[in-house]
Amino acid sequence: MSNIEIHGYSLKQEKIVADLEREIFALFRGEPYINEIVVTIFHGQVHNHRGHSQPFLRFLSSCETHRKEMIQKLRTLSIDLEVMPVLENFFEAPEPPA
Repeated sequence: MSNIEIHGYSLKQEKIVADLEREIFALFRGEPYINEIVVTIFHGQVHNHRGHSQPFLRFLSSCETHRKEMIQKLRTLSIDLEVMPVLENFFEAPEPPA
């Protein structure tokens, strides 16, 4: 699984966040691994030492197969990107009983 986190936008900027989320999923439309991608939104503020807003994406993944390709696609967006080391494992929760 791959998790793309959006950091640094307040609740007042929900439209920007929604547009960015759509852009992220559009990057991977048609890729065989799209169902293995989630986007997590962390509302809040991120500032640099000058006090300027500096939103960013954080990329975490346990999949090495498509990792480089995914990073290249994310780098085409107009936002900073932080890439975390490969996660050791991802364990999907079992389906709840019907």
